[in-house]
Amino acid sequence: MESQKYAIVDLETTGHSSKNGDRIIQIAIVIMENWQIERTFTTFVHPGQSIPVHICDLTHITDEDVADAMPFEMHADYVYELLQDAVFVAHNVDFDLNFLQQEFTRVGLSKWQGRFIDTVELAKILFPTSLSFKLGDLAHDLAIPLEQAHRADDDARATAALLAKCYEEILQLPQTTIEQLHKRSFRLKSHISHLLFDALREKRMQHDTR
Repeated sequence: MESQKYAIVDLETTGHSSKNGDRIIQIAIVIMENWQIERTFTTFVHPGQSIPVHICDLTHITDEDVADAMPFEMHADYVYELLQDAVFVAHNVDFDLNFLQQEFTRVGLSKWQGRFIDTVELAKILFPTSLSFKLGDLAHDLAIPLEQAHRADDDARATAALLAKCYEEILQLPQTTIEQLHKRSFRLKSHISHLLFDALREKRMQHDTR
């Protein structure tokens, strides 16, 4: 069985919209295969503008941190290549994927094509009694290390661990439950159906080898 490649992505930015002139200030990508981290890429990015005070307060990233960093244009091809043949994963995928797509378009690359998973949506299914679905709160509840929230490198690693925990949780479910979840998962925003299908396949293989 061919292993699935996941690219877990987290961005820190000057604001919410590349189209409105906001830019990336830090990017982190964790590549995971066979539920093991194969490699990571993380870098500060020069936004070509001052970082707003409220963003400095949130991320603890300052103009000094990015002073010697390269602009996104210099990283775009490598980032694009990292995402190829991978499932794009993010905690609130609407933000990270849409922002990155806008940035790819801005620097003259085609929009990335592929499947994506939102770990917020996934956590709501598997841990429905959680009081909060913020990454920091879920990390605390599930004993996932997260030293500094709102820093792309730490957030991406925590999101990778959350994805793996979610998959472990799926495998603990009875096969019939996974089958029912799989049937209903096609209505979801992100491509969780593929994750559930992989789990079903693994459960069936375990059953067949008994």
